Amino acid sequence: MTEDVNNEQVGTDGAAVGGAAESDASETRNKTDDTGGSKTPQEGTSTGDGEQAAAKDDNGSGDGDGSEEQSPGEYKFRLPEGVELPEDRSKWLEDFAKESKLSPEQAQNVLDKYLELQGQDMSMAEEFRARQVAENITKIKSFKTFNQGEGFEANIAKAAQGIDRAQEAVNQFFGDDAIDLKDYLETTGIGNDPALVQIAYAYGVSTSEDSFVPSGKGPGMKKQDREDVLYPDDN
Repeated sequence: MTEDVNNEQVGTDGAAVGGAAESDASETRNKTDDTGGSKTPQEGTSTGDGEQAAAKDDNGSGDGDGSEEQSPGEYKFRLPEGVELPEDRSKWLEDFAKESKLSPEQAQNVLDKYLELQGQDMSMAEEFRARQVAENITKIKSFKTFNQGEGFEANIAKAAQGIDRAQEAVNQFFGDDAIDLKDYLETTGIGNDPALVQIAYAYGVSTSEDSFVPSGKGPGMKKQDREDVLYPDDN
């Protein structure tokens, strides 16, 4: 009987020991879960954040050195054949492209559009000048004075003679500094201005060898009459 009791105690003690051991193991596992086990997801998360941060830096979208905008590089503009871009315009375009952080291709597109608009402006200017010339010629042909006497062509020749006489006078007064009147009238486009044509005609007629027109209206004068007007004290 005593032996059975002892056996029961031993069994009970063994169960207690086994239960205690199992309890200790469970507690150990719980501690492991509370310490090492709970850190594993955090460590995994930390690693993922590090990879994402590195990816952002590589893509230039993070807060590191990769976020700094890179220089677009050197600009080399292409121009159509026969077209020249003034140095100051080229410098302005390059500075604008850098300030706007444009790529070389974007800067080239800006130049192409500028040249396109410039071409349109030049075409419009040429069309306007052509219309103005046509209107001036129509106006000049409508002058009654030019259609009298020997006719239009002869009277226009007198206007041209007035320009020649004016050139002689300019040469006399200015010497080597004298401008080329005909070249000036052609390059500026005012050679067919109605007012200037009238002035040239009047000067050509008034300085011709056989007539002189004083201030005011009146018929032409002979050479002797002209000398009387210019030198009245000699009579």
